[in-house]
Amino acid sequence: MPIKKKKNSTALKQIRFDKKHIKYIIIGVVGIVLLVMYFTGPRGTIRLLRVMDKKQDLIHEIQELETTKVELDSIKNRLESDPGYLEKIAREEYNMKKEGEKVIKIETESE
Repeated sequence: MPIKKKKNSTALKQIRFDKKHIKYIIIGVVGIVLLVMYFTGPRGTIRLLRVMDKKQDLIHEIQELETTKVELDSIKNRLESDPGYLEKIAREEYNMKKEGEKVIKIETESE
């Protein structure tokens, strides 16, 4: 009796499995690549979130600067219209004096 060789059936099934499902593997890989690009690409979600956060920071900064501008405009108008206020600021902030005046500075001891 001749000896019959057994075919390796598991190896054949594995090859059939790979050929049969190669389409699904390719679709899976393409899907993963698209997801990675969606989150990290130049127009990705992560970049979008960063840009939106930066936009909110800039809007907040603009509001603060507008408030500061209004305050400075108020001080400017008061300085232009009230010479007494201008003189007060000059004396207190910049230690200026009129001719013939003596400035006496009183310092308090700090503990």
